[in-house]
Amino acid sequence: MNRDQNPKVKKLFKRLEGNPDDAEAALKLGALLLKSGSEVPLNVREISLRYYLENDPTRDDLAFQLATVLMEQNKPIEPELELAALRHNVATNPEDPALLDRYSIVSMAALIQDQHEEVLPAPTSADYENVKTAKRNLAQASHDPQSNELPTYGIRWNEYAERTRRDIDGLEDPVSVLRFAQENVGFEHRSSAAQMLRHHSLYEQELRGEFPQFADRLDAFDDPPHSSGGTQIQLAGRRVSNIVPYLSRVILSCLTLLPKPDVILELGGGYGAPARLWLTNKIAQPKCYIIADIPESLFFAEVFLRTTFGTEAVHYVEDGAPIDKQMLDRFRVILCPIPHLASLEKLPVDLIVNTGSLQEMSEEWIAYYMEWLDRQRATYFYSLNYAAQPLNYLAESINLWSPRPSPQWQAKLLRMNPAFIRMQADRNFLESVYAKVPAALSEEAAHQRLDILEEQALTVETFIASMDVFRRCLAARIGFRILSRAANELPFAAKEMLWLAGWVSRNSEGLSKEELQSACDLLSKLDQERTSGTEGIAH
Repeated sequence: MNRDQNPKVKKLFKRLEGNPDDAEAALKLGALLLKSGSEVPLNVREISLRYYLENDPTRDDLAFQLATVLMEQNKPIEPELELAALRHNVATNPEDPALLDRYSIVSMAALIQDQHEEVLPAPTSADYENVKTAKRNLAQASHDPQSNELPTYGIRWNEYAERTRRDIDGLEDPVSVLRFAQENVGFEHRSSAAQMLRHHSLYEQELRGEFPQFADRLDAFDDPPHSSGGTQIQLAGRRVSNIVPYLSRVILSCLTLLPKPDVILELGGGYGAPARLWLTNKIAQPKCYIIADIPESLFFAEVFLRTTFGTEAVHYVEDGAPIDKQMLDRFRVILCPIPHLASLEKLPVDLIVNTGSLQEMSEEWIAYYMEWLDRQRATYFYSLNYAAQPLNYLAESINLWSPRPSPQWQAKLLRMNPAFIRMQADRNFLESVYAKVPAALSEEAAHQRLDILEEQALTVETFIASMDVFRRCLAARIGFRILSRAANELPFAAKEMLWLAGWVSRNSEGLSKEELQSACDLLSKLDQERTSGTEGIAH
């Protein structure tokens, strides 16, 4: 039926154009079109289905039809409607595990939504001033001449920095800053509250099993107030999201090896969530927490931590002059933009922490930070970062091997894929702890350690342990031995192999011509495999 040829149809379309919610017109129009065998437009079907559902909310089959119509129009589906549509699907396909899984998640989301909505406080003049102060510090640090002495940001970081500076201009109060940091910057991997609730008991069970000495202290951690809506709920009087157990585990792991760190320095630090948990947990609190980061990221930490602990508790480093250790007693938080990193080197630091960002840095930045580790007055270095990823699936891994401290650091822990981390991650992680203790190995001692490792199958664990032997003895024969074994026995090409092949090819003293040729051939093969990968090629 042509709408232009039928006056009734034409009139009804005109009514709907004037009033898109005119259910009577939609019903009449739909009936006329169906009678003539014409297709009923999606918007007409939507209005009609909404009308029928209002009159009979128990019709889950209509809810399913409406949800389908909304999807075809790329319109959002309200949680209540999705729940009704899923009920219909589950009733018709009761054995489908994906439907049951989604129904469970949406059901819990609806339950959580019934909790009272958080009333956000009106920003105060002090709140606005905190944001303005952080913007001034960002502008000053971004144009500091000392930035010229640092490695370049590269394509990825430079784009992030420029975009973030533009976005920051529109942020005026601490809550909008916090939520922007959680939702738009990528500091966290927040899930919905429904998904968190679904896995929360499993998270806590794993933490209790891994850290029995802290089993009764897991309530020492909670989520920041006013976090992104729909990501946290109240459990036993505390705010909880999936981020809480994740960050708690980092703290518990550190405290297992170092019971009471007084001064912690974090490379990175996000918007300050780890600092807040360290400084508020009831197990062990440092007296001072230092964050070193690029100025664009440090803006979020400055606003969040000044709002959390008060302006007077936070010090922002404005130049490269050495900081007096008395500052550690005066301030709970010290924020240091990377151009002024040298100002921290004389401070006594118990623990340096980095999680989830070393692998996203360029080779130049890794070399910069590893050299800085040697200069910084520090006792321990904790890292939780991607490692041993397949060469052709780099997934944010820009460099090929990190962390790789100098032989001035001894590995106290090398643990691949802690069970809890794998619950919230889809790639290989290495948790490592290094003590600042001379750890260089002679070539003979390195070969002896490799002899022991070769008694075991070559898994990612033994491969990483072998790479740590090489880290402590940078010798061509050690590197070639590890590379050859990995090429023959490791089930996949790990990205560290490409780094090792490049190093051995450039530092071949002690290798035969045949061994050098073998290393060069492998380098070419691995380089081709990397070039065919999915991310992180030209940074």
